[in-house]
Amino acid sequence: MRLSTLILTLLPSLLFGQMQLKLTGDPVETDPGFRFCDNFNVSDPIAIYLNPNVFTAESASADIYVVENRNEEEWAADQELIDVRISGEQSISTDEALHFLAGSESLESETGDRPGHGYDVVIDVNQNGMLDESDLIDGLGTKAGLYRVGLLGAPGPYDVVTTEYSPSFWNTMEIFYPFQISSMEDVPVVIVSHGWTHLYTLYNHIGEHMASHGYVVMSHRNDVGDGGTAATATAAQTALENMDVFFNDLGEIDGGILEGHLDQSRIVHTGHSTGGECVVYAYKQLYDGVYQSPNFDVDDIRCVISLAPVSWWPQTEVHPEDVNYHQFLCTADTDVSGWAQDNYVQALAIYERARGNKSVLQIHGAGHEDLHNGTNASWASGPDLIGREATHTVLLPYFLALAELYVWDNMAMEEFLTRNAGEYRPTGIDASLVLSNEYRKSLEDGVVIDDYQSENSIGTASSGANVSRTNLTLQEVLMQDHDLSFNWDGQWSNGMCRSRYDDDPYCAVFAWEQSGNLTFTLTPELQNWWNYESLSFRSCQVTRHPLNAETTAFEVVAIDGDGNESVIDIRTYGALNEPYQKSNGGYLSTCLEPGEYEIYVGGSNWEEEMFFTIPGYLEYQPAGTYSIQIDTQEDCEEIEVLMFDTWGDGWDAGSLEITNEQETIVAEGTMLDGFDPDTEGGWQNEFYTYQIPVESFWLGSTPIDRSNIQQLQFRFGEDGFSETGAIGLDDIQLLTTDPVIPLSVNDKPQTNAFRLYPNPARDWVRIDFGAESSGILQVQELSGKICLEQYINHVSQLQLELGTLMKGMYTVSFQGDNEHQVSKLMIQ
Repeated sequence: MRLSTLILTLLPSLLFGQMQLKLTGDPVETDPGFRFCDNFNVSDPIAIYLNPNVFTAESASADIYVVENRNEEEWAADQELIDVRISGEQSISTDEALHFLAGSESLESETGDRPGHGYDVVIDVNQNGMLDESDLIDGLGTKAGLYRVGLLGAPGPYDVVTTEYSPSFWNTMEIFYPFQISSMEDVPVVIVSHGWTHLYTLYNHIGEHMASHGYVVMSHRNDVGDGGTAATATAAQTALENMDVFFNDLGEIDGGILEGHLDQSRIVHTGHSTGGECVVYAYKQLYDGVYQSPNFDVDDIRCVISLAPVSWWPQTEVHPEDVNYHQFLCTADTDVSGWAQDNYVQALAIYERARGNKSVLQIHGAGHEDLHNGTNASWASGPDLIGREATHTVLLPYFLALAELYVWDNMAMEEFLTRNAGEYRPTGIDASLVLSNEYRKSLEDGVVIDDYQSENSIGTASSGANVSRTNLTLQEVLMQDHDLSFNWDGQWSNGMCRSRYDDDPYCAVFAWEQSGNLTFTLTPELQNWWNYESLSFRSCQVTRHPLNAETTAFEVVAIDGDGNESVIDIRTYGALNEPYQKSNGGYLSTCLEPGEYEIYVGGSNWEEEMFFTIPGYLEYQPAGTYSIQIDTQEDCEEIEVLMFDTWGDGWDAGSLEITNEQETIVAEGTMLDGFDPDTEGGWQNEFYTYQIPVESFWLGSTPIDRSNIQQLQFRFGEDGFSETGAIGLDDIQLLTTDPVIPLSVNDKPQTNAFRLYPNPARDWVRIDFGAESSGILQVQELSGKICLEQYINHVSQLQLELGTLMKGMYTVSFQGDNEHQVSKLMIQ
């Protein structure tokens, strides 16, 4: 008798091999009580949850094994379970659902010189030390069951050499490489392009960090002219030319030590400010074929990273297209500020254009210049300023994670992007630092329920799903603040600063003052959630809306055809916080440690209009230089700075700077417009992405039918959740992953596996067996249900009609006299 069975009411049929179940995560107090996840920092405990809705055991005990990650072929060749923990396999009681991995502190957090280490988790139900049909496994797919991750912000395993190379003025560069480069192969390259008023020598923090982790970094002089629109174009041209000079001259740099060791097909291109837009402009030049290089092409650019980019150009010239794209933004930035004005300060317009994997990380309290390593002012205004050093503790580990994910396909890094940064972040980033992040996978990796880009009717989603609502005031809006104020005055797009020129990103915005819901009645193609890995959406608070509190909480509910419900509290996957509480200008608050400080006010063309007040210290003073003494028994004293302009048009290029005794600028601000300071906090809307594993919906007290999800519902104002609120909602998707094909451990992979094309397919698929074959061909759902079956006799090719099958992922298997072949098929 088998010691473990799957509850058949949840599955169309029993799987004929091992079934991958998500097992690892964290227990939480919010619904559904457990948070499935893959990533664990070095100090994090690791929990295992045996979902009683799925797993029942007739034996009182089982063994947990943590083993080195193996792919399907490796498991097929070797089913022996060898636990990597010093303590060995762990015996557990099957009467309990929650277990913590003993000895998890002994798990490695690096794989060679790469950060992160992947493991598979097996529940050995019959306790025979082998992976067989009675067991459960987390990791029998493209990803490991869990990843242990070390200190991404710490220096890597390589010593770093820094050198300069300058065959001409505009081809001047600083290069960072591992000291051990002569023994290394296929080393990826990071290119750094600086911005206007910046220098190529200001990015040694990125160069040294990445080189210590096995990258070569080249930071070059950039022709940014006099700034403005033209600077982006000249900088992009300079960047591309410097890349060619660098690759052409490898034999000349430091005696040719780099030659033969670089992988020119693995390039990360990053830039700051004007350089942040120029890297996208340069990518677009490659994409359109305007610039052609003998050394690299568009596919060699694996990732484009913009640091506080300006946004001068329309999408015809600046468009990330389908490249992996990321932005680092600083919420206290006084240059690329995200201000509600249709000009270069709206960096997120570039982000919205991207079609591939894309992400944003916003660092609260950081300023524009905090991203480089210079000694000038931060260019920051707003509450809780954090300064350059703290900003770098965020920038460096996330930068490494991005490069690892997109250059090396290092899946141990993915959850740093997909999970809420308030809930999970790299070790070493202070928990008090506020980060907001959003992420959207390429649209090719899932299906859209509603992205508000088609179907003008509020009652119909982009997918064709019916949309209904109760007690919600809902609008679909262009993501543009129409009165340029951030203020809520009945215009539903306030704080949406993501559309320039002819950009047309739309989202939903709605508010509630009592319990209500937004319900999507799904089309048949979207109802089988066995085909999907996770539900994803992004949401934000509407800035300065009177119905919002500091955080917003609501529920996400899946409802099956029998009316059974599974409820997820979004707080399980991270808080939805208010936007950075910056004002339109003229107001600054900061906490100053005991000591003497110098206050400088000036820099405007009309300094006679500039006045400021620091209550308790200085009252309505004109432009000039002043000193104050902070005497407090506390760690620091919170002060306010109020700025005034007698003409009413703001301080133009003027600013206020507070410098400590070490001559370091600790706070600065300016006044954008008006006579008096704007103290109403709340800047541009900051979206947070929520990726909820589909298996989380399977954890409720009442099992739902995952193959027949009729409705997706968002519920608001329920007891224990935000009684009122106003939020934006967008990009509601079901994300796919490579399917887990039930694999019999006795089936060896065949070298002559057949070929399917096209794949993904629509109405038909052609099957090429490579030689004449005879046997039984089956098309199966992932559950194992046979949808199509056909006997073939001495056939080398055939065309299979798919008109009766729904969209989704299937397995195609062929059983011949002496062979068993299995392939994956996606039907669109």
